[in-house]
Amino acid sequence: MIDKYSAIPVYFQIKEDIKNKILQGHWGPGQCIDSEREISEHYGVSRMTVRQAIGELVKEGILLREKGRGTFVCETRITQHNIMSFTEMTEKSGLTAETVLLDVCALEGDEELAELFGTKELLRIQRLRKADDTVIGFEQVYIPEKTLGDTKKEELQGSLFKLLEERGRLIATSHAFIKAVETPASLLEIFSAEEVSALLMTNSSYYDEGGELIFVEESYYNGEKFTLEVNIAKKQGMIL
Repeated sequence: MIDKYSAIPVYFQIKEDIKNKILQGHWGPGQCIDSEREISEHYGVSRMTVRQAIGELVKEGILLREKGRGTFVCETRITQHNIMSFTEMTEKSGLTAETVLLDVCALEGDEELAELFGTKELLRIQRLRKADDTVIGFEQVYIPEKTLGDTKKEELQGSLFKLLEERGRLIATSHAFIKAVETPASLLEIFSAEEVSALLMTNSSYYDEGGELIFVEESYYNGEKFTLEVNIAKKQGMIL
């Protein structure tokens, strides 16, 4: 319940209580929650206060309003804030992460990447990323062979960030290009079960504290289940 005498705004208390009920399974994904009238009567507050609480949950992507039908619980989405591994993002969303290693091979003939890394001895790693057995994304990682050393294939079925950190390579910054694309023919089978017609493609480069490039990643994510949060600030006349 809520404490109307608390310094915490009533709408915020209601928002958090509704969120907890969703996490506890009181309302599941796709289910319609109680009406504003029912919620206002339950908490003993005005419908305007309830509307504000629900509005905040809609902004957070937890609830979805449908005119004439009601307010529904959204499917859990994985949200990336700043530099985070897929495993970390998934676990913070309350889901279980799974990585399926599809292929590891030597990359040959890519002069552009060879120039970027300063070596032609590169590996291409293809992995499928899942959350609670649902395919969320497909990624291709390009990384120098020396960076991974004697890494075993099974070690690549977890967090690459954590694996690199254990080897003393800490990721400090990244640069990414993001765009929506139609599902490539080569990925239709991978995403067919999810009936995804468009994907969110990211092309990211990851660097250590000294500015040295560690790896490049090209990923395709199901935009209905993945959100990329970007914070933009203006500093000294530049957009960072």
